[in-house]
Amino acid sequence: MTHRLLLILLLLAVGADGATLDPAKRGTVNRLLRELQGAPGAKAFPEELESFARTVSAAEAKVSAGESREAESLYALALMKGELLAGRVRDAGAQNGSLRMVAPAYSGVNAVPTEAEEEEPFADEIDESAFEDEWGLSVGEPLEIRSPRIIGGEGGYTVRRNDTLKLIASRLGVNVRELARQNRLRGDEPLRAGQRLRYNDRKILPKTLSNGILVNIPERSLYLFKGGKLSARYPVALGMARKKDKTGWRTPTGRFRVTGKIENPSWTVPLSIRREMERNGEEIVAVVPPGPRNPLGRHAIKTSLGGIMIHGTTQPTSINTFSSHGCIRVLPEHMDDLFRSVTISMPGEIIYQPVKVAITEEGRVFLEVNHDAYGRVGDVRAEVKRALLRHRAGDMVSWNRVMQVISDSKGIAEEITLQ
Repeated sequence: MTHRLLLILLLLAVGADGATLDPAKRGTVNRLLRELQGAPGAKAFPEELESFARTVSAAEAKVSAGESREAESLYALALMKGELLAGRVRDAGAQNGSLRMVAPAYSGVNAVPTEAEEEEPFADEIDESAFEDEWGLSVGEPLEIRSPRIIGGEGGYTVRRNDTLKLIASRLGVNVRELARQNRLRGDEPLRAGQRLRYNDRKILPKTLSNGILVNIPERSLYLFKGGKLSARYPVALGMARKKDKTGWRTPTGRFRVTGKIENPSWTVPLSIRREMERNGEEIVAVVPPGPRNPLGRHAIKTSLGGIMIHGTTQPTSINTFSSHGCIRVLPEHMDDLFRSVTISMPGEIIYQPVKVAITEEGRVFLEVNHDAYGRVGDVRAEVKRALLRHRAGDMVSWNRVMQVISDSKGIAEEITLQ
């Protein structure tokens, strides 16, 4: 091979814009396209196949034009479209077995972040003009995001006496490891009163109710709506994801109504929990009277879902985890507000939606991926693809960024717009 030919091949791979094109990804995409075009089952999805082929053609055109950066993004988009179509063909059982799902190793979806990853430095100073609420939350100059579906965002927190990192994470409804990472702290590192911490609790509303309670299990959030608008969001604890390989303690999904409100409730211990006490060698208690040891706290809201209540807790650090026996635990200070706001017969719904997408008024795309704790979705990557395609956002996003958000699954709404 001559030096001139080598130079031509190098220019084709790098492109005029200086970006490097991944030849393995290009080869994978083209191979998948050929397999789908030859698979009889793919004919049942003509629009998806045509869309996949058009994206591949556009990527090839960018390669010919020497625009490797744009080509790389289009190949990532094409790979997503192709894998989604292949999955649909396979699931429909419409092809003869010659088609195989191609999952390239470079995707990074299953990568697990490690403590050794390089972190951005944490600025010690936070704008002192920020105001603080009664719990020490301070809100600086927010990143302007014009979308009624995106709430929360980056903020600051002032550590109070006796605060721990886990308690703060529970109060804010954020991941304790992410809170530690963002502030360059160890999980067991003691905090000092007055210390300032950064956090990000940006969320995408899973849906809107005209009036009532909405609980989304994967993100461990309770939303209260009034007059068609969001009134409050509270982090909650929900049913255990695993209980000795059983699923008896999982919080159920479904619609409900508030059937009662109880102040200073007694807790009648369910038979299933009494049996667990016996297995664990604990004292078997049938009824726990009101008081500081009552796990229901000071307030309880009864629902039409059998055995499922919304109540306070004596374990504040359990909030934002899967640790209850199916009920919905709320921080005592939050429960006081929620109890006053809820009315008898108010409707509610418990849903399971780990993946959420929102597009702002300016066309910016945000993605939030939560851990599929109950394993109901299975293939989270395919669920993300479906969500983006439903919003017709496939051509608007950086697919490399999408893959990173899936890999992290932080439960934070993060921008994935193609720059």
